[in-house]
Amino acid sequence: MPSPLPRRQRSHYQVVFEPPESDAEFISTCLGIAHLLAALADLAEDYRDDLIARQMPAPVVAQWTVAAEALRDGAANARRAAATFADIFEESREIAARGIRILGGRRTA
Repeated sequence: MPSPLPRRQRSHYQVVFEPPESDAEFISTCLGIAHLLAALADLAEDYRDDLIARQMPAPVVAQWTVAAEALRDGAANARRAAATFADIFEESREIAARGIRILGGRRTA
């Protein structure tokens, strides 16, 4: 079976979704995932363009357009997750930066 990627574009990825240990790690992971999904969208569009050049049937080509759009949506969602997290926890991060510990929702007796 032929490779779906031309040799010049071949890359290897290892994707691991481990629980983040810090806010910075969460944001960095979200942005890394967004970058990966956007790169995959570009590759899907390149592949679609090759199919168009080979005069593949429009219903087949359309599926690659949908796939690329879905990957771009996924990239945008990952970027929004990072931004939303930063917005929600901005005040808490500022307080922590001033040296105040936030202990969470545990009540002491």
